[in-house]
Amino acid sequence: MCGAPIRDYGPSYLVLSYVMIMLAGVFVIIRSAFKIIEGIDLCLDDWTVLATLLAGDALTPVCICAIKSGLGKDLWTLCPDQITRMLLFFEIVAVLYFTILTLPKLSIIFFYIRIFSNPGAQ
Repeated sequence: MCGAPIRDYGPSYLVLSYVMIMLAGVFVIIRSAFKIIEGIDLCLDDWTVLATLLAGDALTPVCICAIKSGLGKDLWTLCPDQITRMLLFFEIVAVLYFTILTLPKLSIIFFYIRIFSNPGAQ
């Protein structure tokens, strides 16, 4: 009504979501495959990185549902049911997001423990 253009960032969020999960998957697969091919045991930090990827894989479909429900659009262009559904998905995204933030930090801690618990590192 005020003449402002209607914004919809949903498609760009969707592309970003797909690209980032594919890049993360490629790098984790390369890392794991290298260790397996070289005969290096997967340690706790490697398993934590894999858990991070799985959490990211769980986040992608939730993001897609949130975008289809109206995430990225101006709020006044949505009906009340869309707003409720979008906010529900947004809450799920928030929980998974904080999980995805925590797991790489744990992986780095596990890596430091593995490296610096070696007597030769002192």
